[in-house]
Formats: sequence, structure tokens, C-alpha cells
Amino acid sequence: MGRDVRVLTANPDAETVDTDDGRWIFSGLQTETLREAVRDADRPKELRETLPEVTEDATAVYVESGRDEPRVEAYRSVTGTRDIYYLRDGSDDLVVTDHFRNALAQLDAEEREVSDEVVADHLLFRAPIEPRTYATRVNALEQGGWLRWDGTNDEWQTEQVDRLEPGNPCPPDVASASIDATLDDLLEQGCDAETANMLSGGIDSTLLHTYLDDSPAFIMGVDSPEFAFETEYAKRARRMLDTDHRKVTVGEDDFLSHLEASVDALGFPSHYAQTVTTDAALRRDDGYRYLNGEGADALFGLTGTKGLRIAAWLEPLLSEQVADSLSDVAPDAVAGQYSSLTRLADRLQRPVSDAESFAQHLSFFTEPSLAGEFVGDSLVADRFRKQAEYVRGRVTPTANGDRFAKQAEFGHLLSFFRHNTVNQWRQIGYEHDRSFFTPFKTRSMAECALSVPPKKRYIQGATAGRDLTQKYHLKSLLQHRLPEYPTRQKKGSGSLPIERYFEDGALADIFEKYDAPSFVPEQMRSDHVESYGRLTWNLITFAVWRDRILDNQDLSTVSGSRQLA
Repeated sequence: MGRDVRVLTANPDAETVDTDDGRWIFSGLQTETLREAVRDADRPKELRETLPEVTEDATAVYVESGRDEPRVEAYRSVTGTRDIYYLRDGSDDLVVTDHFRNALAQLDAEEREVSDEVVADHLLFRAPIEPRTYATRVNALEQGGWLRWDGTNDEWQTEQVDRLEPGNPCPPDVASASIDATLDDLLEQGCDAETANMLSGGIDSTLLHTYLDDSPAFIMGVDSPEFAFETEYAKRARRMLDTDHRKVTVGEDDFLSHLEASVDALGFPSHYAQTVTTDAALRRDDGYRYLNGEGADALFGLTGTKGLRIAAWLEPLLSEQVADSLSDVAPDAVAGQYSSLTRLADRLQRPVSDAESFAQHLSFFTEPSLAGEFVGDSLVADRFRKQAEYVRGRVTPTANGDRFAKQAEFGHLLSFFRHNTVNQWRQIGYEHDRSFFTPFKTRSMAECALSVPPKKRYIQGATAGRDLTQKYHLKSLLQHRLPEYPTRQKKGSGSLPIERYFEDGALADIFEKYDAPSFVPEQMRSDHVESYGRLTWNLITFAVWRDRILDNQDLSTVSGSRQLA
């Protein structure tokens, strides 16, 4: 007797198409195009070539009917922020789902194990490197991947069928016009009057709103005083845009309960404190579809690129020997700046897969040597190499020769492919029947960015009086569309004062309610459990997730989930 197959979707936007041989379940930006593609294909194999040509951010799952052994195929686009998880459950049946909690719920608690590699990824990065997930029995389909099960080999098979390719070469002086045209087309496809723009008041969300006609702004904030200037940014941008708005303010006193609720909704531990407030805000808002500018920095300029640009220019003058001498004779500010530039120059010369390279440090903030104290230096080095391999498998970097361009481009590509912010918000949105549209995480916008030479993609450089404006293409476009916006104002990040919450706020007793993870070495407890350290937040989120999700004997699927095949 053959296995059963279940396709569970929590996505309220997922659609189905039935053919003579089976059923397709799909989700994406261009649903009509997807629908026509699966209807017109005689066999799933045809779609391995055609789907990458017509998808911006999409998934598709196929289940063939009328077979003793099930046949399952699935696709995830190369810029996909929609997830596909697959496993064999305790009865050896096949399960494919778009939500991680749904996948875990198919396994008994004693069947859910976390690998050493994933512990390392959790400490180092924003998420496990796919196809690994937070449970060894559950795999994730990689971006640009095609998944197949036909029973012949008694195992899942995957292959890479989709890669990012740069568009036609775009001179830097016309990049803003190219971005403008791409955004205009994407927002016409993905927005309507009911789409609320998640307006932070920063460059990206404000720019997106200039393309909208009647859509409202959605402003969320926290009542922490450290967040006040970000709230003021949103208010000021709303006034400039003269737009209707909805506002939700989350109380910091309830942060622990909000954290617990967000982990319950997500099914895995989030690295982002903003995910906690996003979940809390969505619970109180009555909207359905949201526009968000996440991904713009990864394509057009992350904070930190300016320092590398200066270090690259000054590299012949920088040395550790001089830095050591300056520390004795120069003012602290001068000596500190010189030492910082010297470290950047060293990172400039390392391979991009090296844990100490600039590319890796641009995107991730945990000290590799510190994580090595938890899981071992060799495993840390291996995970950085694996992460670089993941990116190279999805795009060919365009930088040649110039070390600044190579490090800057690869660091931004790491951020684009390995920061799963949007994926998290989607999975939380499924719990609340919410939908997200993120134009900067689409194929069109990624290829638009890749078409600009990397030396001039992220920062204005050797021309224009060596103006070191980061993300200047988007700032220039916003200045054109909304001239009164102060593009040189201090950048906000949405970050929260987690250290203060831990020391004397909502998280002060967190490790009394949730035991610290067992992988914490005894000698690291004083700096990261008993006091706030670089890895404390990672340990908090893991501990909450372990007790509420991983070890939960009665874990349920996401409310509203549908079994579509």
C-alpha cells in the first residue's frame, strides 16, 4: 500500500488548479500568470523552464493523482519569500506545507531534534541555512529549487532550476530612472486601495508611498522612549504624503507576552525583535494586505558600506603597527578611528566566505569567535563557507577585480538571500489571515539592482566630490518624487532597547521562566545568561521556542490551515 501525501497551506492567498492528472497549489505576485502557466503545461517538467521566466516571488506544488506511490513536485522562485517545508511524518506519509509550525505539528515531540549545525546558524545568522530547518526531520526547499518525490528512490530529490541574472547594463546616472520604472510596474501589479503601506518614515517606505493613490499608511511603534524619534519620523512622513493612516502602539511592559505570542504564531525562534512588535501590531489592526519596503537596503546600500569605501581608499596607509603606536600617543577618537579602518582593511583582503571578511560582518552581527566558544571554531568556519555556497548557487556576483566592489556586493547579496524578515512576517501573517507585498524582494527589482555596476550600486564614490552618500539611488529618486523629504536625516532601524528590557524591564526574569538552552557552556553563562551579552537575545528566543513549540506534546497546526491535496 502506497504512502499518503498531504499538502497543508496556511496561506490565505493560496490557489488551486486541477488538471487531468493532478492538482497544483500555488501562490505568488502574478497569480493569473501562474494559473495560465500550470493550466497550459502538459507535464510538470515543462514548468521547470517556464516558471522562472514568469514569477517574481512565488511557490507552486503539484500532486499527481491515481498512483500507488504519490508523485509530488514543487518549485520556489529564486527570490522567494514564501516557504515550502517537506518531511515524512511518523507514519512515513509525505507532508508538504508553507508554514513551519504545521510541519512540526506532524511529528511527535520526541521526533523533533535540533542539529548542531542549526544551533550554530541560530547563534551566527538570522536563520538556518536551507535546506536545514530548526528540526532535523523537516527540510526547506531552497530558493530557486525544484523538489520531486516519485517513490522510485524512496527519498526527496532537489535541483536548482532558477538563478538571478542581471538586467541590461545600467549606467549609474540612469539607475534612479530604471528603479522608478520597475517600482511603478510592480506596485501597479501588487497594490490596490485596500493595501496599507507599513510606513516607518524612512527612505524606503516613504518612497513606496509616493507610488500609491488612495492607500492608507499603517504606522506601528513601541512606547519605549528610545523609539520616539522613529515614531516622529513616521508622523512627519505622513504629513508630507498627506495620507490617511492607521496607527498601533505596542506597550513595552507587555513585551514578554508579545514575544511568546509571536513565537507561537511563527513556530520557530525569531532573531528579530521587530518581528515581536509586528505580530503584536497585526493582532490589533483590521487590515488584510500590507506593502513593505524590506529588502531595499540589501539591494541598494546597507549601513557600513561607507567605512569600507574609506578603508579601501586609505588601504596603503593603514597598518596594525601604526594603529598600536597611535593608541599611545594620539587622542582616543583619532586612534580609535584609525584602528577601525585598519580592521576594515584587513577584512577587505579576506575571502568573502571567511568568517572575518567584511562581506560576512556587513550582514551579520555576532562575533564568530564568540559563537565558537559555544559550538566550536571549526563548525563556525564551516557554516560561513556553507552560507557563501548558498548565495553563489543563486547568483553570479558581477564584481571583478576591485576588492571594495567584491566585498560590498557579496555582503549585500548575503543580506538579500539570507535575511528572512519577510518570510517571518508572511508566516505570522498566515496566523492572522494577513498578506504582504514586498517589491524589493522580487526578481524584477533584484535584477534591476544587479544591472548597476557594484562600485556605484551602494554608495556614491570617487565622483561628485567623493560624496559618501549610502543608498543614494533611492535617495535621489525620493528627492525627485517628494522634494521636501530630508534624505540626509539620521537613519532609523526599528531596533528596540532589548538590553534595558533584560536588565530591568519585561525580560528581567526571562531565564527564571525559561531555562537557558542546554548548549550554553558553563563559562559563558555569566556574560550571556546572568548578564546581557552579544548572544543573550539568541538564547532568549531559543529558550522560549523550545518550551512553547519544540517540546509541546499538543502542538496544533496554524488556525485556518487547509489541506488542499
